[in-house]
Amino acid sequence: MKKISKILATALVCVMLVGVFTGCAPKTIGNVTNNETGEVLSLDTKTYLFYAYYQRISVELFAAQNQLEVSAMLADPAEKYIRAEEGESLADKNLDQYFNEMVKDQVTKITINTKLFDAEGMTLTAEDNAKIDESFTAFKESLGADNYKKFRDAIQMTDAKMRNFFVNEFKQISYLQSKTGEGTDKAITNEAVKAKFDTDYVRIKHILVKNSVSDPSTQQSKKLEGDALAAAKAKAEKLFEEAKAPNANFEKLARYNSEDGAGPDPETDTTVKEETYKLGSNAGYVIENNGYTFSKDDGMVKEFQDAAFAMNVGEVRLVETASTGWHIMKKYDLNETPKIFEAVKDTLKSKMESKVKEDLLKETVAKYTINVDEKTAAKYSISKLSNVTPKVAKQPAPAPAPAPAQ
Repeated sequence: MKKISKILATALVCVMLVGVFTGCAPKTIGNVTNNETGEVLSLDTKTYLFYAYYQRISVELFAAQNQLEVSAMLADPAEKYIRAEEGESLADKNLDQYFNEMVKDQVTKITINTKLFDAEGMTLTAEDNAKIDESFTAFKESLGADNYKKFRDAIQMTDAKMRNFFVNEFKQISYLQSKTGEGTDKAITNEAVKAKFDTDYVRIKHILVKNSVSDPSTQQSKKLEGDALAAAKAKAEKLFEEAKAPNANFEKLARYNSEDGAGPDPETDTTVKEETYKLGSNAGYVIENNGYTFSKDDGMVKEFQDAAFAMNVGEVRLVETASTGWHIMKKYDLNETPKIFEAVKDTLKSKMESKVKEDLLKETVAKYTINVDEKTAAKYSISKLSNVTPKVAKQPAPAPAPAPAQ
């Protein structure tokens, strides 16, 4: 075989490994221009690739943990996996397009805010750098040595340069905090948190009658059919009639009939001395015995959520959901038990602070004209990047995650 010339070989490598080998990539993928001052800031290609690969890894891990195929998942409608924010439309957008738009948004924000951090003469302290090192180390450990090396090699970065992405994230967070934290006019007060709780949350206890049964052979749920399904429906309807009867003891009915098992029961679990109130898995809602206190942001099943917010305090309803079964629901006064607010207030305050920061980010970005080379960006689409995590790693540490777009 004839020896290929060095120039031709380099060209072939660039073509075959586009999106993986970045030595051939342009240094910038676009720019942003300040509409007031005319200042132009370059959008760094490797910063773009860092966030693109980070999103790619998140998709790979989710796909592996749920036995999905990555390319098929990215071609699916975004709304299949992403819960739209208020005012956001995911229509006619697949998951690949959603993440590619997110990456552009991340790179734009980090570019602008690190510049503003520097322009205001802000600096990182020794304590800040220690936190950055801690976050960077946690990120590497969460991926595992092999996966981290593949990630780093994919964008041809040394450890020192990889760490710099975390430096910029910290600068962005610090800048936003300086504009929205305590002592600023955008700071979130405890009074504002309580008002938000009273307005946005509902407290529901329920009796669940499942429309499925666990299959011991597969450890998976199997939907009820025929007579078994009819019997479950009849049970739910009977419990509903009992629950809405005058002087009905809803808590007792739930205790002995619900198939949910939310929260420990002080009457049946002798290790529990009193009712407990704890945060749910996404740290947004509160779990109690056979009940939940939640907002519309907490991802409850739609039929359950819609009914909860439409009900009056004291009202009892029967609601069927395709995913779980029948719910006999009763709405309670939010403030009847102060411990519920105490359980969620810190998380709620954090969410409100994140929302203020996100609003400031949007206001800031709106002052710039964004110009991205779409042809180059298309080469680095999430769907075109090579796999980094063939094995299921731990969930990546949150440190490099974008400021809430969420």
